[in-house]
Amino acid sequence: MTEAAPGRTAIVTGASSGNGRGIALALAEAGLAVVCADLRAEPRAGGFDAEGETATDELIRRRGGRSAFVRADVASAAEMQALVAETVAAFGRLDVLVNNAGIMPRDPALIVDDPEEAYDRLMAVNAKSVWLGAKYAIAQMMDQPLQARTRGKIVNVTSMSGALIGLPGFTPYAASKGAIAGMTMALAAEWAAEKITVNAIAPGFFPTAMTSHIYAEAAVVDALTAVVPMHELGRPEDLGGVVAFLASPAADYLTGQVIPVDGGYTRIGAQPSGRELAGRTALVTGGGRGIGAGIARELAAAGAAVAIVDLDGVAAQRTARELRTGEARTLALEADLTDPGAPERVVGEVTAAWERLDILVNNAGVLAIAPLGELRREQWERVMAVNVTVPMLLAQQAAPHLARRGGAIVNVTSIAADFGAPGSLVYSASKGALQSLTRALAVELAPEGIRVNAVAPHGITTDMTAAMHDDDTIGPQALAGIPLGRFGEPVDVARAVRFLAGDGAAFITGATIPVQGGAAITLF
Repeated sequence: MTEAAPGRTAIVTGASSGNGRGIALALAEAGLAVVCADLRAEPRAGGFDAEGETATDELIRRRGGRSAFVRADVASAAEMQALVAETVAAFGRLDVLVNNAGIMPRDPALIVDDPEEAYDRLMAVNAKSVWLGAKYAIAQMMDQPLQARTRGKIVNVTSMSGALIGLPGFTPYAASKGAIAGMTMALAAEWAAEKITVNAIAPGFFPTAMTSHIYAEAAVVDALTAVVPMHELGRPEDLGGVVAFLASPAADYLTGQVIPVDGGYTRIGAQPSGRELAGRTALVTGGGRGIGAGIARELAAAGAAVAIVDLDGVAAQRTARELRTGEARTLALEADLTDPGAPERVVGEVTAAWERLDILVNNAGVLAIAPLGELRREQWERVMAVNVTVPMLLAQQAAPHLARRGGAIVNVTSIAADFGAPGSLVYSASKGALQSLTRALAVELAPEGIRVNAVAPHGITTDMTAAMHDDDTIGPQALAGIPLGRFGEPVDVARAVRFLAGDGAAFITGATIPVQGGAAITLF
């Protein structure tokens, strides 16, 4: 930790939890007295701090440091002015202001759906607070004698979103954080001659109590970790170390800078390797869970904007939110695609939103298990409608759009298309029909530059099959029929779909790729 001059005092706003807490603890360790400003002293629940029940100021004092808590609404001019006054009354001076307090929307939203009040609140807490903090802190610093080479230091906490990159669905948040970056540079220029330095840090992906709803899902953590070059998410102490440096004499000649603290994400890894589908749009049916959600993730990782269609609108929204945290453009649509006009409506909504459609993945499917004598007509018609008719209708609606740029259709069939099993009559028939439809469409649409292929999964662990695969009797029997000796995951299917959707498969059409661990090539 960089050593700071003794007798110096810092204010940290939003110091009770998360990144602010990490910053306050780091400054205290560096020898500064720290005033912890927040709406309440107690940390927010749901954080990632082993000592999360102890107030930050109390924790600093337990460790031998000097600290006090001041309640302050950072969007209030009167309370920010009082915060500075109380700090000086308690410790005699103010040397460092860390404008860390901020809020973010719980769920992303397109600008057309965002209420004006949400924008006003974000700008007040995130941006106006920085202006207010600087206003009263600088006035105090100017009343203090020059200490060594500086009168004071301001460190603003912005974000990579807005300051460095854009994240879809977070426009007001990005605007507020972009404003902080702009204020940082303007203030630095305005006060450099008075020996007051102003810098900012731009955190990347940092799990905190405020963002715990995002990082609660292991799939989200894995996806974000994968795109950060250092292959780990940030911790509050990572920010604390940088702020302690900016607050120290070692940074006296540094001002007007916005420093990314993001594991290299915005400089050397803002785009994951292999963004071969960047600029393209995809429609994935049944994308709310299981194999469909895996396909949506993989296409998004390849750079595509992904429209997720599912009968379960909540599941579609959940997958869409997950993908937006990793920068993907997404659209969630709830639809029963067997309803008259539904395929036309869905394709219309996607093309209206993005003005193009490049990839159609017909993944949605249903299963009915019944022997011939017990199979009801409505079961037959429902399975054939979802598994065969809907893919045909979607291809019909999508083809004019796909033809504009040479698009791709990928159908998800099954090993059941080639092998029968007791009770699988209608399911096997539907998947066999879909496989034949794939070949017929490939021939018909080839002159339009549209490729049509399929993947045929087997032995894939999803929510629907997990219990069977984990069963002590059924699991080993099923596994014995897979030469590779393991069950597949949705990502195994998704990677095959990604390949077929991309330019690497530019000369492949009418093919079906078995994603089955070799199950179709063995009799034992």
